Amino acid sequence: MRIVGLFPYIKRARVADVTLELIAVLESAGYDVLLEAENALELGRKDLGYPLQEMLDRIEVGIALGGDGTLLKAARLLRRRQTPIFGVNLGHMGFLTEIDDHDIKEAVRRLQAGEFYLEDRIMVEAKVLRGGTAGEPLVGLNDIVIAKGASPRMLRMEIRIDGHLTAGFAADGLIVSTPTGSTAYSLSAGGPVLEPRLNVLMLTPICAHSVFARPLVVGRDAKIEISFTSLPKQAMLTADGQEGVRLQEGDVVSCYTAPQPTRLVRFQERSFYDLLRERFRDV
Repeated sequence: MRIVGLFPYIKRARVADVTLELIAVLESAGYDVLLEAENALELGRKDLGYPLQEMLDRIEVGIALGGDGTLLKAARLLRRRQTPIFGVNLGHMGFLTEIDDHDIKEAVRRLQAGEFYLEDRIMVEAKVLRGGTAGEPLVGLNDIVIAKGASPRMLRMEIRIDGHLTAGFAADGLIVSTPTGSTAYSLSAGGPVLEPRLNVLMLTPICAHSVFARPLVVGRDAKIEISFTSLPKQAMLTADGQEGVRLQEGDVVSCYTAPQPTRLVRFQERSFYDLLRERFRDV
């Protein structure tokens, strides 16, 4: 891994300074560093700037600088080539990021020495079937969310698993989460925490108007289909809270495990349960 792509969230405080520091450390270690052209210009390193697709095609490892949201965005960009990625935490939670900014030099040393391993995390993919035609898929490392938006009306939906009618209820929405995303929106909606290396998907209703609507865990090969008997005009389908499409009457949402996982770079064995306790201690 000699070509590194950086994905900084420059609008966040300190990210620009830490990115420039990381560039210096990587270049001193003999790495080629690539940035998206706009970010390179903002950092005063126009020489490192490339069009996004060319950058994605060339890099062998990605580093996201910011918070969990920055890593989620980079993971979606890198998934097709399954380029390994890790994050530098400069945000609040840092549940997905691997290191803090003061660990940069040690992380580059370990990367150079091959002192790391790769951990695959499944992603969830969704397509909107409209008039018999499937739209472009949305993919999330955390989750796919169907939400009613600002409307006071509830969504009324029916859920089928592998073609079998499983549930029907009214709710503010539905979260289809990966184990990685079980500590994100799903947790706030009352879903259980799942060990992130599990190969399952989880369905968590949002404020369901039903005694029997509870989170449901299904196998990674399950095909989930959500149809609607009542759909507010503001209803949206979103991936990781960052990309979305407005839903229309008659739409059917198909969810399933994405064909490519995210590959996370890990520098040391770390207990998920220790991390869980540490990250949620002060929340």
